[in-house]
Amino acid sequence: MRYTLDPTAATLAAVRGGATLLMPRTAWEQHEELWPALGSADPVPAVLGVLTRHGISGLAEFALVSVTPAGARVVVRGGYRVRVGDELVTASGASTWHERLIEGAHAVELLASGAEAAGAALPIVEGAVPAVAVSGAEVSDASAAAAAVATEPEPAPEPVV
Repeated sequence: MRYTLDPTAATLAAVRGGATLLMPRTAWEQHEELWPALGSADPVPAVLGVLTRHGISGLAEFALVSVTPAGARVVVRGGYRVRVGDELVTASGASTWHERLIEGAHAVELLASGAEAAGAALPIVEGAVPAVAVSGAEVSDASAAAAAVATEPEPAPEPVV
């Protein structure tokens, strides 16, 4: 994945496994459970569960993409957008959010409200960074990488003597 830095640090991108979330930094700071939710086996319902725990009236705008073997699961709210291949997914006309599964292999790009990917794109493998845009590899490539990470067994803990 690559990201375009947000020099104001108003928007945060979090990348974990096959999931990427882009949202206002202040909203991220209100939900400390988002990082574990992004790493769950099915991050879309886990992240939405965290974000809507106290209702949807104060829910911030965001873009969420989870890459699966079936394709890219995309959820957008507010003015955030996700481009998957030639398709642009927005929440235009939705009172809550717009959710889609886009099948096949496509490049993925998440964009904050009013942002366009411009400037130097910096690499990110996993973590959280101030960003206005995040773009990634082909969905099929990312699916294989996410599946490899998900199936790698945890090392056994060292015995304490």
